[in-house]
Amino acid sequence: MMSDFIERLKREKAEAEAGAEAEEREDTEKEWFDTGKNDGREFVKNASYKDLQYALDWEIQKEARTSHTPSVVKPYIDPREDDFLGDYFSGIVEKYDQLKFERSESTDLININNYYIEWEAGWKEGVKEVWNEIKDKI
Repeated sequence: MMSDFIERLKREKAEAEAGAEAEEREDTEKEWFDTGKNDGREFVKNASYKDLQYALDWEIQKEARTSHTPSVVKPYIDPREDDFLGDYFSGIVEKYDQLKFERSESTDLININNYYIEWEAGWKEGVKEVWNEIKDKI
């Protein structure tokens, strides 16, 4: 009887800890989304018209991973190698330690973490927001 009680409490403890970790991870990802959104808004202020149009068409990692058939795993694209925005994204990855990612020597694929994915989604949202505010004025 006592062992059933202890086992139940162990399970409940593990569930509570897992829930707290998931909630903390969601909060951190939301913070990176918000940081990216602010960075996107700042990007627009300094971007050329050509770069802004390019940024508006930028396919973020989150879209690239979910817009295709789920059974097909599409490798991540290294944004640092982009002809137009590569220098910008390289600077961002250097600016924020938590966003850093590297290319695997064995597969030559890059491993992008969730913080970068959330930052990039926020960045695109920030770019789109500012564009929607100014597009009728230019």
